[in-house]
Amino acid sequence: EAFAEYSAWRALGQAKGDAVRTAGMRMNAVWYMYATPAGQDVAPLSANVTQKPGFVFVTYHKGPLVLRTLEERVGVEVFTAALKALVARGPGGTGMAELVADVKAAGGPDLTADVDQWLKHAGFPKLKVTASEGGAHWSVACEGLCSFTLPVRVRRADGTTSEVKLPIAPGTTEHALPAGGAVET
Repeated sequence: EAFAEYSAWRALGQAKGDAVRTAGMRMNAVWYMYATPAGQDVAPLSANVTQKPGFVFVTYHKGPLVLRTLEERVGVEVFTAALKALVARGPGGTGMAELVADVKAAGGPDLTADVDQWLKHAGFPKLKVTASEGGAHWSVACEGLCSFTLPVRVRRADGTTSEVKLPIAPGTTEHALPAGGAVET
């Protein structure tokens, strides 16, 4: 089900633009973070996930977000090649272990630690971003699931943008903002 939701938003992004896909993923994030019943969050790969009241939120909201996170981590080309290999196996030949192997075979990194963090544990990262006076440096404090890469768009005064991928770890990480830039997303 999570793959179906992920695929639907990916297809909508192809058909109607990335803003539509991003809006859908953000909607999933908001639903997961704020609508999951208190105390009912479970790991997506837990054995009893279907018996929990939070099943819908974990399966239809967190699951697709994790897949999108993995795609962002390895790159769309590698993730697409891995998905093609997964689908080529046919019914009964798909699973997270196979996806991890297919990503690696397509030239991507080993996602075992990512799968362990995102799919075998409940919760999500809680971030607090603080800019220094003048904005030359900023810090990201992370609580919860915190080993990931955060994509950030930097907009400069002249209107140009650049993409930066920041490594986030538990605790606080410090980052220098590129000269003349402001964090957009």
